[in-house]
Amino acid sequence: MAQRKEIFARIAQGKLEWGSRISDKMLSMNWTRSAGWTAPRIVPSDKLTLSPAAMVFHYGMAVFEGLKAYPSHSGPPRLFRPDLNIARLNASAKRMALPTVDPTTFMSALRGFVHAQAEWVPQSPGSSLYIRPTLIGTDPKIGVRHSDSALLYVLAAPGGSFFSSGYDGVRLVADPTFVRSWPGGVGHYKTGGNYALTIAPAKQAQDRGFDQILWLSDKKERKVGEVGMMNAMFVFDGPSPHIVTPRLDGTILPGITRQSIIDLAPGLGIEIEERDIWLDEVLQGLRDGTITEAFGTGTAAVITPIRSITYDGVETFVKGNGEIGKLLRKTLNDIFYSKQPHPWMIPAAPFDTKTSFSERKVSVSYA
Repeated sequence: MAQRKEIFARIAQGKLEWGSRISDKMLSMNWTRSAGWTAPRIVPSDKLTLSPAAMVFHYGMAVFEGLKAYPSHSGPPRLFRPDLNIARLNASAKRMALPTVDPTTFMSALRGFVHAQAEWVPQSPGSSLYIRPTLIGTDPKIGVRHSDSALLYVLAAPGGSFFSSGYDGVRLVADPTFVRSWPGGVGHYKTGGNYALTIAPAKQAQDRGFDQILWLSDKKERKVGEVGMMNAMFVFDGPSPHIVTPRLDGTILPGITRQSIIDLAPGLGIEIEERDIWLDEVLQGLRDGTITEAFGTGTAAVITPIRSITYDGVETFVKGNGEIGKLLRKTLNDIFYSKQPHPWMIPAAPFDTKTSFSERKVSVSYA
């Protein structure tokens, strides 16, 4: 109790580094090829016991997800679009030769875990409980092949705003020296290696005074990819607002916030287009005012304005007032924190004892 109060106080004061503290419990499920999934267990989140030969350590057999649970004015916490996270987890698992989960039974597990951890959901404005499902290959054998065993565990981390710079926006550097993803790779999936390869370039960018990298396809074409760990969106001027976001070409992660904006925009009178967009087009649009806003979207940060983009030593600023980004952020926050029911908000609930989780073997598919 004392630990939780201290964490919540630091969140309310904006003094807790995002993702730095996790709750005292986690959800855990084991899988073997012969027996399938075990029933989910809620266990202490203090440690894992794995063989040093576990395949996750040697071949990067790891995928994960990120979603949030929000406080409710009355009743249990609510999860935002967990069905999309489960679908993306299964897509990533298939690509990384890991077992998939049955969507219905894993949804029950997620809701049950959040219900059990409801006291860890912070109540201060703008806060939430970040949920991190992680699936890893645990077979203790050295050799490049399928893993015959796996572990799926779910952590919970209470937190506030992701970026310390808040709504002021982030300064980006566009440098094609490093590439985040490429055609035929795994940029479309949420696997650990996609993020590991960005850490050193991001540190170099931060050492130069930038917040993040605007990822490009290569030195010649310079097609725009993602904004750090977020999807990119650009608002074009015209008779009506017009957003362009890079299409899902296999190098772009299908973000849940990205999809939610695509779903919401038409109802707000905002046209949205998924297509290729190049750095030269973006920089020219910022210079001549054709592009009036730019922002990144993601579960952690929701919507973060882009203040400027630096390429080849020249910094180009975004000149607009950010009205579209503010409208979208408010619309999403209204859904997150509203007192009213919404089909995207799924309430936590105790474990459903009628599901097959009460049995040793749970129905799954295996890729």
